[in-house]
Amino acid sequence: MVRKGTVISPIMHKLSAYIASAPSRQLPPAVAERAKHHLLDTISAMVFGSHLLPGRRGIDYVRAVRGSATNPMQRDEIARKSRDLLAPTLGIRRTETLIDAIWNIERISDVRDLRRLLRPAKGVNAE
Repeated sequence: MVRKGTVISPIMHKLSAYIASAPSRQLPPAVAERAKHHLLDTISAMVFGSHLLPGRRGIDYVRAVRGSATNPMQRDEIARKSRDLLAPTLGIRRTETLIDAIWNIERISDVRDLRRLLRPAKGVNAE
């Protein structure tokens, strides 16, 4: 909140308007697709890594062989990797629902709705 009488520069007005309009602007399709890949890959690594001793202590360094900016995974590769990493914790149905939700994230009105998909499935042996 700006105090009454405060002078705001024209550039700050422009910057504020630009930031405020961000939620209503469309991302370029290529940017949206890459963001989905990164989001799904990150969630998969977090869920899987949380079960390993190094994951619980924190990993200081990760070396990317496949999936880096210079050697990106294709959509089917990232989905397959995510299934392998997520299904043991989330269960197959929740994993497929999460993958589908991320591939179609532009249809989600509130991204917080993804939280329920990140809970371990009942009956899954979480270490």
